[in-house]
Amino acid sequence: MASNDDDTPSWHGLLGHPSWSDPICTLTSTKLNRVGYDGAQTASEYNDQPDTLEEKVKTLADLIRVSSNFIAYTGAGISTSSGIGDYASAKPKDDILKEINTHKSAPKLTEKASSGGSPLRLSPSLGHFAITELYKAGYLKQWIQQNHDGLPQKAGAPQHVMNEIHGGWFDPSNPVVKMAGNLRPDLFSRLLKAESDADLCLSVGTSMVGMNAGEPDASQVPSVRCESSAPLFSLLYCHSHSLAKAG
Repeated sequence: MASNDDDTPSWHGLLGHPSWSDPICTLTSTKLNRVGYDGAQTASEYNDQPDTLEEKVKTLADLIRVSSNFIAYTGAGISTSSGIGDYASAKPKDDILKEINTHKSAPKLTEKASSGGSPLRLSPSLGHFAITELYKAGYLKQWIQQNHDGLPQKAGAPQHVMNEIHGGWFDPSNPVVKMAGNLRPDLFSRLLKAESDADLCLSVGTSMVGMNAGEPDASQVPSVRCESSAPLFSLLYCHSHSLAKAG
């Protein structure tokens, strides 16, 4: 992914260790991940080296343990392994689905789900289950969900911990918000309160390019991102960020 001309690339963020290996580029692309948004980067994809990923997971666990108001902020990328396409990937959907179905630990996508069947019938990803377990263990205080798919709830997350900021397919009181629409006032107020109260925000599967719903991650809240740029550290890619000083 590209960094700004005046910005020194940093693969791992402020909490990264000099001994950590650079990630492997698995897809090179000149396409922007979100055309028309400030902060967009190329849609190139990277995987961490196994030893570095293990160290990053340990670091993330330590951050969560010492946090008193930990929130999660998830975008389309958390649901791609469930069979729902995202907006930022340059890789063809069929290739993504093939990779998912050959991964030993990933839940297998049914033929119907991976060939255009109803997204209402899809199952949660491992990421949905992992974040749900963080709630069950008493760590996660709020889950801000950009997606409409209801997969966190299918994984066992209770509705009261969810903020489906862009609407939800399974909630008649919370219709899907169109790109040119307005966020529901009470949910937006709740999002702003999360921004104010949180001491750690885990962002997963989001390009973080300037939408109103990105407030918690774009604020002064110490943040860990599983894609895009990360003030503290990134599980895939990050470049130096001015807000990193908050951490």
